[in-house]
Amino acid sequence: MYQLLLTGLVTLGILACSAGGEDPLKAGKKVYDANCLVCHQQDGDGVPRLNASLVESPVVNGNKNTLINVLLLGSEKAGVRSGEYANPMPAQAHLSDADMAHVLTYIRSSFGNKAGPVTPAEVKKLRKK
Repeated sequence: MYQLLLTGLVTLGILACSAGGEDPLKAGKKVYDANCLVCHQQDGDGVPRLNASLVESPVVNGNKNTLINVLLLGSEKAGVRSGEYANPMPAQAHLSDADMAHVLTYIRSSFGNKAGPVTPAEVKKLRKK
């Protein structure tokens, strides 16, 4: 347990350095508030039958690459659109690699989610594909 906590803190420290010293979670919340809040709401719970909830979400907590592709391509092209939501997630490819990494790190550690961080390098790698 201690090893896992230490690894997570080191990873967040590395991410903070890549964010120009800014805390990646604070940077991620800023990106979330500017780009995601309207649909996914302040509490991450979305809007029933319209926009997906991020709360303890299997997509958010699952494979990082799937989640990165949702931001890069939108939910329909990434293959994660659920029939229970009327609004597909639009692509957010206008966000920088760092902004995507920060917002995904924020989402993966908020709203009851307990998944690891996403790095700008991971986003950049998938953006190139």
